[in-house]
Amino acid sequence: MNDSSEQQYPYPASASVDVETVESECTPVFRLFERELQPVYLIIALQRQLRRTLDAILAEMGLSITQYATLSMVREGCSPSAAEIAQRLSVRRQAVSKTIVDLEVRGLVQRVPHPTHGRVLILSLTEQGRELVQACDRRARQTSQQMLEGVLPEQQGMLVQILQQCLANLGEEEAKRILPFLHSSGG
Repeated sequence: MNDSSEQQYPYPASASVDVETVESECTPVFRLFERELQPVYLIIALQRQLRRTLDAILAEMGLSITQYATLSMVREGCSPSAAEIAQRLSVRRQAVSKTIVDLEVRGLVQRVPHPTHGRVLILSLTEQGRELVQACDRRARQTSQQMLEGVLPEQQGMLVQILQQCLANLGEEEAKRILPFLHSSGG
């Protein structure tokens, strides 16, 4: 039973496993369980679960994740353009433009004149928009706390550092896009 080919599969020691059958019937997803790919699989699974959870929470509050992210960026006070928001969210500018119009129609954002550039309009949150994004923040924090339950604060800090390094390792452009946002949001 100490055959190394059997040990690479995540079955209990008591399970009767025919390695040849498993290898011939396995799908590419099965390979994700190999030890060196476990972090990849776990990150993908966590991302999917977080997305489902946040989508459901935000839907209860009448927002999509793109709308919430847009409101959050407008709240930062730098009045990002649709192109800047699109770049940070990795979506098309046209989709963000539609999102901004939808948020404006709902009374969550408004376009106001720039204080020094007369013809330039900037986005700002309305009181209703500010209240909604704060409520969403509270629910997102609750989800984060639930996810990290049982993880010590110093481990949480290490987790953030590890994930930031992984992101930077995979793509300098992606890291440049997302890491400043994480730092500016207190993450």
